[in-house]
This record gives sequence, C-alpha cells and structure tokens, in this order.
Amino acid sequence: MENLIDRPVLEQDSATLAINRRQADVILRKGLITLNITLQESAIDRCLDHAEMLLRWNRVHNLSAIRNLGDVVVRHLLDSFSIVEHVKGKEVIDIGSGAGYPGIPIALARPDSHVVLLDSSMKKSEFLRHCVAQMGLCNVTVLCERVQELSKDCRSFDTVLVRALGSLATVAECELPILTSNGRILAMKGKYPKRELETIRSICDCAVHQLSVPGLSESRHLVVIKRKTN
Repeated sequence: MENLIDRPVLEQDSATLAINRRQADVILRKGLITLNITLQESAIDRCLDHAEMLLRWNRVHNLSAIRNLGDVVVRHLLDSFSIVEHVKGKEVIDIGSGAGYPGIPIALARPDSHVVLLDSSMKKSEFLRHCVAQMGLCNVTVLCERVQELSKDCRSFDTVLVRALGSLATVAECELPILTSNGRILAMKGKYPKRELETIRSICDCAVHQLSVPGLSESRHLVVIKRKTN
C-alpha cells in the first residue's frame, strides 16, 4: 500500500484518500505513533466506527464537508489527537462539537475524564447521541443547548475545547465563565492568530503552541487561554 501518512494531505489529493477501513486503520496507527499516543485496540476500532458513521449520516444530514474516510482520519481524528497532551483535569467540554471532534477522540484517549459534547443543533446532537450509544462511551454526555445556559446552571470545567468556532475574543467571552479556577480553554486554530491574540491579551493569559498533524501540511496552532492571574 502507498504510504499515505508521509504525504501532504491537500484538497487536490482528496481522491487519493478514498480508502477502505484497513488502509484507514494503518494511517491512524502510524499517526498515533508519530503523536506518541497509545490507544487500546477497542479505542482504535471505535475511532474508525465513528468515522464511518459520520460518512453514512453525511449522505443525508450534511454534518461535515469531509466526504471520504482518509480525510476523516487525518483532518478530524489525527487533528483532534494532536491536542491530547494539553487536556487537563477530569471535567472536559467540547463546545460546538458538531460531528464529535475533538470531543470523542479526547474521550477515547482520556477514558478517566468525563467529556461533555455540547451543540445547539438538534440534528448534530442526535448524531452525537447515536454515536455515543453505538460506541458504548460511558464517559461522554451529549447536551443540546447553548454555552450561555451552562453559565446560568453554574457548571464549570477543567478543559474547554473549541475547534473552528469564532474569534478568540468571542471564545474568551463565552467560555471563561464556565472554567474552574485553574481551568483552560483550548482553542484550535489554523494560521497563527496574531490579530486575534492582540484583542484578548488584556483580559486573559494566553500561550500558543504550534501543532504538527501527521499527514497534514497545513498550519495548525493551539491557543491555551486562562483567566488572568494578575
């Protein structure tokens, strides 16, 4: 088999990534080795089950722009696993979870944590509940509501995950209120968000980490946001 994990995954390469589950399994395992992440065999199977469920539902419900298994493995699964080392604490929430990324991969990598998948879309929440039930994820809860409702309920989390969901200013405004005292927001970004960072440094502490996603040549960064300490 061609060693796809060593190739850049570009938009024009999508046709080459129309692969089967066996090939997807190989790409996922190689990517996990590169990221220094160890998953149980059952967790790897669940990752691929989730990817296949997404593609089946996508034919009707349009949950993601990604349409083939190879791209799901690289652009969703490995992209999600690239932030595992930054996830801290027992209570984790994925805001605007959509198809379940990065929340479900994080739940599989951190089975000792409780992960909430939050999405205001009934359609996406229904898909998430289906996946959680089919995959037997005992450490995952799905909520169909807006993040503002969590603030009213006084719920708090150690790690808040945000992927491609608005500007950093909006993220900080909405998610800082639901952090525990030592909690952190992990905002996944593409290019280095210089201008966005300038708008929030006065209200919170920020650190930026460059991410390396196996098989992906595009720029990826993680912004870690905490309450200001002084």
